[in-house]
Amino acid sequence: MTNTINPKIAIMTNVYRSLIQSASVTFNKNWSRVQLHHSSLQLKHFKAVKFSVCGGPGTTGKVVNFTLNWGTPVPIRLTAGTWTEFTVPLSEVGNPARLDNFIFQDNGNRDPKLPYTMQIDNIEFVG
Repeated sequence: MTNTINPKIAIMTNVYRSLIQSASVTFNKNWSRVQLHHSSLQLKHFKAVKFSVCGGPGTTGKVVNFTLNWGTPVPIRLTAGTWTEFTVPLSEVGNPARLDNFIFQDNGNRDPKLPYTMQIDNIEFVG
């Protein structure tokens, strides 16, 4: 995981399905982001990406942008204290041929006020 523009990243035991741990991200600045980097995973056999997020206190309704490789951002709506599973078709993020970067970014909206936290777990690509 790459720490960019000052988000704080921690490993948590509040997990969705991975049974071990999830990543907790605290966004401290508008447009801050967390970026998971991979060395060119081929995506030609996949049609979507699935992941789970859990909003921290006060985040219900907060929108965070999700994208792959800086393609088209997809809004992800958080719910405080509840794990929500999302399935995003690769067509919605620009049909990347390979994965280099998996990105969650604050959308610049000041509601909720910074800092706020979300957790990420159970990332998988589906065919």
